[in-house]
Amino acid sequence: MTVTTRRIVERIRRHEDRGELVPGDVVVVGHHEPEPHPGGYRFGRRSEDGRYPVERFDEGGTPRLVALCASLDEASQVVFDRLRDVMGERFWGKERWAGNRARVRKGSALRTAALLLCPGWDLLRDRFQAVEALRAIGIPDTAYGVQDANPPSASYSAEGLSQLVHRDGRWMIGVWERGTFTGRAFDNEPLAARAFVQNVVFSLVVSMGGEGIEPHILPAYQDAVRRALEETGGLVSGDRKAFGS
Repeated sequence: MTVTTRRIVERIRRHEDRGELVPGDVVVVGHHEPEPHPGGYRFGRRSEDGRYPVERFDEGGTPRLVALCASLDEASQVVFDRLRDVMGERFWGKERWAGNRARVRKGSALRTAALLLCPGWDLLRDRFQAVEALRAIGIPDTAYGVQDANPPSASYSAEGLSQLVHRDGRWMIGVWERGTFTGRAFDNEPLAARAFVQNVVFSLVVSMGGEGIEPHILPAYQDAVRRALEETGGLVSGDRKAFGS
């Protein structure tokens, strides 16, 4: 069992132990194979073209393809994303989970607004441009690490710090925890650079709130986000001067 597979299986078992998943919700081929039930998911087998299919069992017990993923991590995330509501209701109860979902939707809207601080983020070509984009909106270099472009200072611990690095021939976004680097892999640097900017902006500009606290833009960035929203509104209304156009 690879390190990635072991981590995924351990995650599934933790959720099963807490009652958020029941045996048969998730099957990892060759490593975690309870009897699947209708609505359950199966992944872990690599296809001939190198991708990882994700299948869902229908009411008759037949597996149906729902996604083709570039990596085992991506396949795992697809499954957990699709089971999020099931797990949430089992853990929190329907009423509390509905409130949590409402807060998540608000936070998602704020994250979308926060990305307006970086117009052109979706056109980034490499990690150096990613660093420039983050510096332009005032995010400090010590808040993240980018290989060869923005190494964290010696006085700042890299443990738990969001990082963009090149490992095993692929670009990865992740963190070091207890000496182990875990994260998501990308096929090329442009995709990784764009996803990294999203990740950093989402985590450092927006607070998703918590018990009794609504999601919000952090105070240091509120005025800038308001201005970006106004300029975007101008674009929608046909203002040719918006964003310097």
